[in-house]
Amino acid sequence: MTTARDEVLARIRAGLSRTDASEPDELTAALAALPRLYRTSGDLSPHLRAELFAERLRDYGVEVHTVTVAAIAEAVASRLTARSARRVAFPAGFPAAWLPRDFDFLEGDSLLPEALDR
Repeated sequence: MTTARDEVLARIRAGLSRTDASEPDELTAALAALPRLYRTSGDLSPHLRAELFAERLRDYGVEVHTVTVAAIAEAVASRLTARSARRVAFPAGFPAAWLPRDFDFLEGDSLLPEALDR
């Protein structure tokens, strides 16, 4: 049985086989040689970049809270309390200082919803 993933990969392979760069090393070199005409750096300061990012998030209806680093844990606690969340997952590598007390945090990138419902 062919899955949609298999079909997509087969189409990609077929398309790649019609090029001269069909070997992985040749393909990598061919891709590296493509001109990259997009901007790779900007002129905005970190503060203005963060403001632009927040503005774009708001355009998508995201609620944005701007806080100092020292106030992150307090802000997280406030939002979790507002949502009545007591058990929350966070990704590996998340700064422990940003996790407020009095909540049950589960570390992991692949937790199942059942783990949160306990």
